[in-house]
Amino acid sequence: MQMQRKIKIKAFVYGVTAAVLASVLATGVSAGLYPLIKEVFFYPSESTNQEHGPLPPMSEAIPMSIDELSNNPSDYHLKRVMVSGTVRQLGLVKGPYFMLDEKIWVRYIKEDNTFIDISNVKNGDYITVTGRFWSPDTIHAENTAKA
Repeated sequence: MQMQRKIKIKAFVYGVTAAVLASVLATGVSAGLYPLIKEVFFYPSESTNQEHGPLPPMSEAIPMSIDELSNNPSDYHLKRVMVSGTVRQLGLVKGPYFMLDEKIWVRYIKEDNTFIDISNVKNGDYITVTGRFWSPDTIHAENTAKA
């Protein structure tokens, strides 16, 4: 009987502790205090919360430089773009993301939630990415190719 009581007390304490930690973490994430957690469980930027209604149809990809895209993000929001750059942070952040030239995030899951094969891509590779751009800094890739 004494053992069951100890188990119930431990279960209660662990449950309360988990609830308090979850509440603190959720409050901190929504306040922007834990950006890495936000990148892992959400998106690297606020732009991709997908509360914009239905997406516009894909158009012809607009070829451009990463500097053009990162300097004028609102001009290309939700448009199909094509950029080339050097892969960075692949495998260094949790989630299906890497960066191009330390300026633009690339999400390598298509809009239909299928993964893009990046098995031949590594940090330092110069690649071309085509996909929908979410301002201010994320491309939802539909294709990657070594340039």
